[in-house]
Amino acid sequence: MVLLDTNKIYEIGSEISDLMIRNKLINENELTINVDEESFKRIDEDLFYRNKCEESNEFTPSETSITIKFPYFTLKIKKEH
Repeated sequence: MVLLDTNKIYEIGSEISDLMIRNKLINENELTINVDEESFKRIDEDLFYRNKCEESNEFTPSETSITIKFPYFTLKIKKEH
């Protein structure tokens, strides 16, 4: 199980985004992180409930990947099978 949560995802994404800007890597890029099934479920629920708006529906689990947009890159968290 990985120790990745919403706060750590934001920290990693912000650092990578800053590095990309400093190195003029301003095209749309993608980083994929593979995690075990249990970690994927925990991260998926954590992201949903922390970003939940009042009008949001009930939690619907993501199938195989979670996509998170940052400036200049997209972070994908994929469930390993």
